[in-house]
Amino acid sequence: MKRESEEDGVFEIIVGTYEEYLVGFKFMLTDDAPKLQQTVANHSHKGSLKCLATYDRYLASGGSDENIHLYDFKTRKQGGMLMHHTGTVTCMKFTPDGSHLVTCGEDGSIAIVAVGSWMLRKIWPKAHKEQAVHWITIHPSGRLALSIGADKTIKTWNLIKGKHAYTTNIASVTPRPEFIEWSQCGEYFGLVYGTNVDIYSMATGAVNNTVKVGFRITCIQFLENQRLCVGTWEGSVICLDFLTGNKIWEIESKNEVRIKSIGVADKWLVVGNSEGNIFVYALKREKKPKEKASIASSCRITCLVLSRLLSEDELKEAKKKRKKKKLRNRPPGVVETAVPDSKELETPKIKKSKKSVGTPQQQWDVETIAAGT
Repeated sequence: MKRESEEDGVFEIIVGTYEEYLVGFKFMLTDDAPKLQQTVANHSHKGSLKCLATYDRYLASGGSDENIHLYDFKTRKQGGMLMHHTGTVTCMKFTPDGSHLVTCGEDGSIAIVAVGSWMLRKIWPKAHKEQAVHWITIHPSGRLALSIGADKTIKTWNLIKGKHAYTTNIASVTPRPEFIEWSQCGEYFGLVYGTNVDIYSMATGAVNNTVKVGFRITCIQFLENQRLCVGTWEGSVICLDFLTGNKIWEIESKNEVRIKSIGVADKWLVVGNSEGNIFVYALKREKKPKEKASIASSCRITCLVLSRLLSEDELKEAKKKRKKKKLRNRPPGVVETAVPDSKELETPKIKKSKKSVGTPQQQWDVETIAAGT
C-alpha cells in the first residue's frame, strides 16, 4: 500500500496560541500563486500552549496546563495525553531518528518518552537542581542533548548511556539564559540571552563568536552554510553569518509586532508574529527572501512548527539508523534504563483518546481537513 502523501501541499504549519488552540495551515503551490489554507483547529489544552514538536506523522503539544497532547497527522486523530510533568511544559524535541520524545518543564525535570508506545523510559526529576528547565536541544547525531535552566547552567546529556555528562556554569555570562540550539552541521550551538547569541564550538567547548543583533531576540533558526536567522522583539527577521557576525539580509519590521517563532523547510522560511499573522518566504542563499503567502490566524501565536510526512526513502533511512543503534555494543542506555523507583513514574499517566474526545469544539475540524487534503 502506497504511503499517504501531501500531493497538493508542501508542508503544514502548526501553531500554538495563548487562546489554548492548536491551529494548522497547509502551504500549497497552485497554478496562480502559493497559498495557505486552514486544516486544523483543536482545543484540547486548558491553558496556553508553550511548545510544539513534530516528526513525520506525530505532533506533540505542551502547555501551561502541565499536559502533553499527542496527534497523528496521518490518520488525523488525537493519540492520547502524557501527564508526567507537574509544571508548565516549556520545551519538547523528537530525536533525529524519531524514536523518542524528550520533554522538559518548570517542575525541573527532563523526561524521555518512547515514540509509538508513549511509555516513559527515563526521567531526571532534578535536572537543574530542582529549578525550571527553560529549553532543550538535541544534537543532529541524536547522541547528545543540551539543556539550560533557571540555575544558570548548560547541562550536557549523554543520550546513548542515558546519563548526565557535565555542567557548564554561565552565571557570569547572563543572569537569564533564554534558549539554546544546535547548528545544522552539529559543530556549533548558539546560546541566546538578551540581544546576543554566543556561538560555541564543539571542538574547543569555548565561545567562537558573539553575534550582537542590537534588538532583543525572540527566536532563532540555524540554516545551512554558517547562516543564522533571528527573530526580534521589534518585529524584524535578520540573517547573519554566525562565525563572522556579518548581516546577509533583513526582513524589516511590520508595525513593530514582535516575532514569536521561525520555521524552515527546504527553501521556505515561515514566520509567525504575536498578532497571529503567518508569512511564508522563498529563501535564496544571499538575497533577501520574497514573501509568497500570508494568512491571519486570528489568535496570538506562542509557538510554531512545520509538519511534513516523510517519504518512503526517508523512513527506511530512519529505520536503518534505529537498527544500528540497537546493534551497537553499549551499556544500558535510554531505552534499557528503568525509571527511578516511584509508583507515579513507573506507571506513567497516559490517557488514551476515545473515538470522540470532549466537546465538538475540541475535535479536529473534519470538514476543513477533508477540504484541505
